Amino acid sequence: MPPVKGRVLVTGPSGAGKSTLASYFRAHGVNAVDGDEVSGLGSAVDLKGQRLRRITKERWRRIEDWQFHWHQPTLERFLARNPDVVLLGAADNLFDLNLASLFDRRIYLSTTWSVIRSRLNDPARDNDWGRDSQPAQREWIRRAVREWPVRARARGFEMVDATLSPAKILARIRAQAPRPASKA
Repeated sequence: MPPVKGRVLVTGPSGAGKSTLASYFRAHGVNAVDGDEVSGLGSAVDLKGQRLRRITKERWRRIEDWQFHWHQPTLERFLARNPDVVLLGAADNLFDLNLASLFDRRIYLSTTWSVIRSRLNDPARDNDWGRDSQPAQREWIRRAVREWPVRARARGFEMVDATLSPAKILARIRAQAPRPASKA
């Protein structure tokens, strides 16, 4: 199998399969990193963009008065140290960052709300984020499923069907050479 060359971003809403893909990719020799594992990359911010030092369990469930943002300088430092990496993750400000200059490829995992909802409510899932028992989170994810693909296409992301097997998604990533970054 050819290695994955270049810097590849894989994103999509909660339930799209990012964590599953990260585990699968690593098990198959790919330098794949879950964005949640990159120290300092993501943090909770208030609606004015100010970092929140602590999120209570109640505030975590509500989500309407805070967001999760990636810190671009941290992302730039991480990528400078990792010239061949697949970074998997998502953030509220992801489509606002200057990603085209940072990644050789940007992939969006696209699927329907019914698939996402089923995955979020799967009893085997190890956290309750977005489950039907968390209505504010569920509605936030439902909105992301509707709005994020539009934003991803506008920013030049490759659209990949999130219901494909991890093996097929990895084969697609390996088969296509990195493209020159656009100014999107």
